[in-house]
Amino acid sequence: MGAETTLKLVKAETRQTQFDIIVAPGFVLTELAALVDVLRIANRVCPHPPFAYTYRSLRGGLIESSSGAVVATERVPAQPRADYLFVIGNSDPDQPELSLGRVVKDYTFRGAQVFLLAEAASRYINERGTADLATHWENAAFLRERGARFDATFSLATEQGPVVTCAGMGTTPNNFYREMRLAKANSLLLNTAMSVREIGLACGFPNGFSAVYKSFYGVTPFVLRRQKRAAVQR
Repeated sequence: MGAETTLKLVKAETRQTQFDIIVAPGFVLTELAALVDVLRIANRVCPHPPFAYTYRSLRGGLIESSSGAVVATERVPAQPRADYLFVIGNSDPDQPELSLGRVVKDYTFRGAQVFLLAEAASRYINERGTADLATHWENAAFLRERGARFDATFSLATEQGPVVTCAGMGTTPNNFYREMRLAKANSLLLNTAMSVREIGLACGFPNGFSAVYKSFYGVTPFVLRRQKRAAVQR
């Protein structure tokens, strides 16, 4: 085996797979950690760290998560060279920096596999008018109410060419439905003269409404009503 061939093999063995990870203001830290920790641990246990990753955003600089943690990012390159692109989900489905159709195209044009999580998937599917791709059902329901053109699938992830859309983080359907009913109950408590029992029945809580309400809002419906009356009388 010649020296040139040996050098090529060494370079092939030591070449790292590059991940670009895009975050936008309000990104979900748990989704970022779920990805990065896997890469970090793999690099620790392998003789030659196989992965490299770079945090990126549209404009670069410090980006704050929904939980207040801050990540230093580099600007998305005009000619990306990454093998994989991950776009992290966000606490705000309307975050303008999640509108990344052109960025996704730049990466896939150069051979990258793209993974869009949760809200990033929702925006991509809605803006592209593409059906049968996965996003979290909660995001799909939210956007569909505002005229979005798709329904969420029940898959954890779906693939269309080099683009994979993933459900990402989120609450369960049952919890989300319960939260919707509690939000409606709260509105009725504050804005109508209906009794607490009537409100509980109207919002699907025939039994235990006060206890469920307190576990979510921290006060009972009766205390809320009393606080409202006291505020009006001031």
